[in-house]
Amino acid sequence: MSFSNLPLLYVLKIRAVDKFINCFYPEITDPAIFKDFIMYFDFTEWISTYEKPEILEYLLFYSRHYGRVDLKQDVFPIDEIIDPCIFNRYFLNIGPILKYINVPRFSEDDYNLYFIKISSTRPNLTEERLHKAEKRMKRGRIHQMLQIIWMHIDCRQHHCTEAASDALRLIWCSIPDAYISFKEIKRAFRGIFRAEELKNIYDFYAEAVGEFSESVQPRSLQHLCRSIIRSTLRENQIWIPEGLRQTCLPKAIESFLNLEKVFCTSNEFAL
Repeated sequence: MSFSNLPLLYVLKIRAVDKFINCFYPEITDPAIFKDFIMYFDFTEWISTYEKPEILEYLLFYSRHYGRVDLKQDVFPIDEIIDPCIFNRYFLNIGPILKYINVPRFSEDDYNLYFIKISSTRPNLTEERLHKAEKRMKRGRIHQMLQIIWMHIDCRQHHCTEAASDALRLIWCSIPDAYISFKEIKRAFRGIFRAEELKNIYDFYAEAVGEFSESVQPRSLQHLCRSIIRSTLRENQIWIPEGLRQTCLPKAIESFLNLEKVFCTSNEFAL
């Protein structure tokens, strides 16, 4: 049996594909078939359908191991899969994805979907108000704020704040952008949310990322170095944790580069 000569994976229902995956996890029973499977498997559909972080990490690792062309070239690029994970509340998938990619990329479709979802609960958020905000700051920056706002609204309703908070931490550990400041979010969404609501939204964000910024400040040199190192590994098609392990860096620095929550901040870590 081979997937290379048959478009089998494109006609199988995703549930059937998921059952097939279970035949190869946690042990590869047939390396040849598994390799064919990995090379043709539609990662993004499966990621959008299931929250199985251990299996996802396993599949992404072997995608790198077998040299599959970077999944950012797929019809639905893996770089843009973070927002769909958030919409589905599949927060545990985000950690494994950020071992494959260095930073998430925001899409126009997801920007519009955040607007639709938030405006359905806050009618004051109109296209006119959004366009007004876009004149004062970059669209990507507003996308980041919409992401934070939706996570806060949705996760309070579905009681998954802890998982959402860690997902937000991972996202902001991966990107080089300055932290969102309280002043920015007030400026963009004053009149749409009450002052108390904006404070609650920002507190949710600040607690997740471990930083309360009254105004915009550049990220630390440590963090910018982390971004560059992770980007270099991604560009060279290297599984990020494996690439970091091979550098033989001190464990504290390796943990920091791997976006782990607890790491040492002693002199060995100083830059």
